[in-house]
Amino acid sequence: HGVTTMNGLVTADFEAYAADTGEKGDGEGLYVAHSNLDSETSSATYTMLPNEAGNMVLTLYSDEGVISYIKNAA
Repeated sequence: HGVTTMNGLVTADFEAYAADTGEKGDGEGLYVAHSNLDSETSSATYTMLPNEAGNMVLTLYSDEGVISYIKNAA
């Protein structure tokens, strides 16, 4: 579950799920998010793989484009 706020206003409230639909452990699958604000559901294929710096990168691929989230290594 996630909530995004901007300037004190909630801009996104969603439930997100990721399913490993590829080969076991290959870091690929299907990401599904349901918006609690507008009751819409969207999905995208994803990869979750380390980059050259050792950080895990979640990348979502959809018809609208590509977005990546990076978790810095501790």
